[in-house]
Amino acid sequence: MTTPKLLDLFCGAGGCSVGYSRAGFDCYGIDNDPKPLRHYPFPWVCMDALEAMGIDWMTKQELTQAIPPAYTEYIGKYLLQAVKNE
Repeated sequence: MTTPKLLDLFCGAGGCSVGYSRAGFDCYGIDNDPKPLRHYPFPWVCMDALEAMGIDWMTKQELTQAIPPAYTEYIGKYLLQAVKNE
């Protein structure tokens, strides 16, 4: 049986990925902030998640739905502002 793979967008230092790893997933992270990635315990790429996924067509509404719910109030508003300014 193949181990399931998980792509953790906005992975930070990997708290969620550690939980998924313990549940049996092979985890890979993407984040555009290199500071927390220094502590990410799995393979990672430092780049914009939308760029990594090849998403150049996502609307603001769709982007809001792609942000993890716990972060929408905090990180989400800054991410949306950054997209608006591009």
